[in-house]
Amino acid sequence: MALRLKIDNWRWAGVPFMLRSGKRLKSRVTEIAIQFKHPPTHFFHEMGVPMPKANMLVFRIQPDEAISLTFNAKAPGMEMSIQGVTMDFNYGHTFKEELPEAYERLLLDAMRGEGSFFPRRDEAAESWRIVDSIRLAWERTRQP
Repeated sequence: MALRLKIDNWRWAGVPFMLRSGKRLKSRVTEIAIQFKHPPTHFFHEMGVPMPKANMLVFRIQPDEAISLTFNAKAPGMEMSIQGVTMDFNYGHTFKEELPEAYERLLLDAMRGEGSFFPRRDEAAESWRIVDSIRLAWERTRQP
């Protein structure tokens, strides 16, 4: 299943939010990927340099918690050559301590009264409002 959502306020106007979920996806990951817009001007077009790929910031939630930033850089040398490069931070490689499983951490936080990983009442209500509107739209399209 894939959804394209938008948030109706000034801060996020024109920014699409793409959500993809399913049992048969290529890989089993939870991540947030932010793809940055290209600048309005391609500075090196006259030099024959093709438009580089968009910069990307990816937060890997699970498995293997990580953050990576992919951006464009001029390759060393006299030629004008732009290449994509990646900076990676992997939590498990940097910190050697054993990490708790996701539900271990969640249950421990619940027992401690730590609420930052749990939705507030208004967040839960808004999530259900969105899901219900999708469910109703699907039901309307299935009727003859």
